[in-house]
Amino acid sequence: MYGIAIINGYSGIGSKQAYRLKEEFAEKGVVLDVFPNELCAEYPAADFAVFLDKDVRLAAEFEKKGLRVFNSSETVRICEDKTLTYLKVEGEGVRIPRTLYAPLCYSDLTKMRERVSEEAQKVIQTLGLPLVFKLNVGSLGIGTRLIGSAEELEEAMTEYADRGHHYQRFVSSSSGTDVRIAVIGGKAAASMRRRNANGFLSNIAAGGIAEKYVPSAEFFRMAELAAERVGADYCGVDLLEDETGAPLLLEVNSNAYFEGIERVSGVNVAGTYARYILEKTGAAKVK
Repeated sequence: MYGIAIINGYSGIGSKQAYRLKEEFAEKGVVLDVFPNELCAEYPAADFAVFLDKDVRLAAEFEKKGLRVFNSSETVRICEDKTLTYLKVEGEGVRIPRTLYAPLCYSDLTKMRERVSEEAQKVIQTLGLPLVFKLNVGSLGIGTRLIGSAEELEEAMTEYADRGHHYQRFVSSSSGTDVRIAVIGGKAAASMRRRNANGFLSNIAAGGIAEKYVPSAEFFRMAELAAERVGADYCGVDLLEDETGAPLLLEVNSNAYFEGIERVSGVNVAGTYARYILEKTGAAKVK
């Protein structure tokens, strides 16, 4: 049994997960080699690929050649765009904060900027202030802002007029904190809470601190439903607590980091994922 792991060749995104998985596969007698996504790269024949990048087209190319990819290109595509994630997962058992999807602006930004004040007022009337401005595509909290005034909203709308974005109700009860649940093969495997005392973003990259936390069964169930609806083999599901303590889905990460959640939960997430992959690829007996 031989596998390859794909990471981003420019930023190195996915490398920490890849090498943790490499360790776990080695303990099970399986070689996992790590490769960056590169122009005209020739990847070796393999039994499976662990896709830890967001290069949807490369994942689809592997699938077209018959390779089993974890996660699939469709899962990566949906999770890469937060609005596609919301549209896919929202429904019975999964709630999201009230969200408005900004109309897509192609090339004539002049018309959009002429309407920015009017559009900003519509958003504020619906969601109130403060509210959250988010780029549809972005990681580690980049492109996410807490908006406190019409002027700030107009500034963000103008700056990102040509990039997909959306607006969400600010859930003040979860300011600076969220719950991350790792889901593997449709089952919740580990959980943690992230807190940031100095900002509204809970991301560790934005100053958040991970801590051990086991939420209620309702949180686990929502995370599992979200993972199922995006078709994820593995993902990290981020949830907020509303004013009543009930969960709200924030996002689904198709290549979520292992390090923090393994450290605080004590769960071998990488090992569980490796075992799941081997079971799915037909390796009936694994160490």
